[in-house]
Amino acid sequence: MVFQKNTLILANNSVSRVRPNVVQGMTFHDVEKMERQMEYEIDYSHMPDYALITTTGKARVEGFTDLLKELTDSPLWIKGSKQLVDHQALELSHLSPEDILMIQNIVCLFADRLGNGRCAFVMEGISGFLTGEFYVSSASIPHNGARSFSEMTPALFWLLLDD
Repeated sequence: MVFQKNTLILANNSVSRVRPNVVQGMTFHDVEKMERQMEYEIDYSHMPDYALITTTGKARVEGFTDLLKELTDSPLWIKGSKQLVDHQALELSHLSPEDILMIQNIVCLFADRLGNGRCAFVMEGISGFLTGEFYVSSASIPHNGARSFSEMTPALFWLLLDD
């Protein structure tokens, strides 16, 4: 069994969601007022074909650093693997173009550890799709092909095409 920040990966590579601890003494009202932070789940059960990354909550630039560090530090990660990234439940509307450029720079910092595998992003709605397109339009991202999609099936089909 391998424990990672937001995910419990069992010996058979199945994935189990880990819920964050609630601080004792907090009331339901306190929890409602808390801003929902970015969370992610990394599913390695499709390796060596691809890793499935699912994000939820409110996107934070720092959250992408945490995600990429956890992804590439895992003994299950294979440099150059493809990634299917499901951002459909990630709130992105508050991100500025500068934030997206910062995320691109963070990804570039992990380029050697990521390798140059293809990356398919599945985004929610037109604004999410356009945010994804803005990200993948950068020539500096390390992926050997990156595209935005609005549905999982075409994203997975494209991702698994022969290079």
